[in-house]
Amino acid sequence: MTTENLSILIIEDSDEDYEAMIWALKKTGREYALTRFDKADNAIAYLKINQLPSLLLLDLNLSGLSGHETLKIIKTDERLCIIPVVIVTTSSDPKDVKFCFCNGASGYINKPVNFEKFAESVQILTDYWFKALVLP
Repeated sequence: MTTENLSILIIEDSDEDYEAMIWALKKTGREYALTRFDKADNAIAYLKINQLPSLLLLDLNLSGLSGHETLKIIKTDERLCIIPVVIVTTSSDPKDVKFCFCNGASGYINKPVNFEKFAESVQILTDYWFKALVLP
């Protein structure tokens, strides 16, 4: 997959956390086509009529449609289910982790307070998804 084909859709309602994700993604040294939604229902409507992203980063704690509900909608939709969805959240509750993996999440990253550690996690994530795997 070439650099210009790397697209990431981010569903995150916190501007601060979104900026942290952008900062961490820039530290990877790759260029991404980024699309952000702060409301999951808008993101789902967008996904149903646009080209699918290479990767979707999803917060669990969203206002309106929750990340849990969003994950279930995506993973039960015939067209959307092929999108790798990585949960990026502050929740380390084992029930959340289990729910996400049982409902099709491809990964689960805790948002640490330490930005360097978060950047390292994002580097590992993007190396895995964009270097090691063949994506649909």
